[in-house]
Amino acid sequence: MTVARGLLLVGLHMTLHPAVGMAETTSTRPAGTVELIQDANFRRGFEVYDPKPGKHVVRGLMRIDPDADEPIWGLAQWSSRYTLAGVPAERLASGAVRFADQAKAVTFTPAGDGLIFTLNGRREYGERFRRADEPWAHLLAEQRFADHPRVVDLERLRFRIECRLRSVKDYAPPDADLPGQAAQFLAYVTVQNLNRQSPGYGDYLWFGVQMYDSRYREPKAHAAADTGTGKFIYNPPGSAYTPASTHDGEWITIDRDLLPLIHEGLKTAWDQDHLKQSRDLNDFRLGGFNIGWELPGTLDVEIEFRKLSLEAVSK
Repeated sequence: MTVARGLLLVGLHMTLHPAVGMAETTSTRPAGTVELIQDANFRRGFEVYDPKPGKHVVRGLMRIDPDADEPIWGLAQWSSRYTLAGVPAERLASGAVRFADQAKAVTFTPAGDGLIFTLNGRREYGERFRRADEPWAHLLAEQRFADHPRVVDLERLRFRIECRLRSVKDYAPPDADLPGQAAQFLAYVTVQNLNRQSPGYGDYLWFGVQMYDSRYREPKAHAAADTGTGKFIYNPPGSAYTPASTHDGEWITIDRDLLPLIHEGLKTAWDQDHLKQSRDLNDFRLGGFNIGWELPGTLDVEIEFRKLSLEAVSK
């Protein structure tokens, strides 16, 4: 079965409010090492967005500590039939705390260093297969960076995460030809033109870290315009990050300098005639981040991830 990669990614334009209106840093050179991801252990919880795509409408808070500061993270559940807004916390025997609706769950792990994301495609699609013209369910954690370092000022951009696939059930027969019958777990960094004097101000690149694709042991490389936003997506293959496969159900570790790959992504976009008014590398900064499930297929999936970090190291 062959599925166009761009098809699986069009929902991402609803997550980060890319570029326009985002505050610029006052300095053009970040000093030292900066951890870009705030509240990497998710201790401050989430603002929970309405499932209706298009706008970030906050419908509630998801918190395990009512005395914690306001959430940094937003929880996007685009096109889900259900909502996690207002669901009660359930404390499990393990010490984990779970928030669940009829098709999704977010579980804060007992160690306090990660999450479990669960998404049930069977319930989302009413025990049938999604039609090609229908939207699909998402479960994404997202945030804007407080610091937006320029790409040219960086020596390294170190991304770290540990993750493991806890379970997957694919309801499609082995020989079925179903459009978009897949589940993907990915992280994205937006690389954005934030120079207000540039004619391309507001343009951006989706740079992806693929950790799981139900169709392939090793996620395939993808470089093309997103059919939803028209913005260029650059996803290196899974082998760029680790030789291990999440398909085996064991913990995998990614510890990789993303900076050379981001340079490759921008060059590839320019070579394919994208970012037409944003050809000066000096204009590009790191904008925001998201991580989670895209579920265009009728699958039940669950993944655990922890020890999330994105360190920007200046020259």
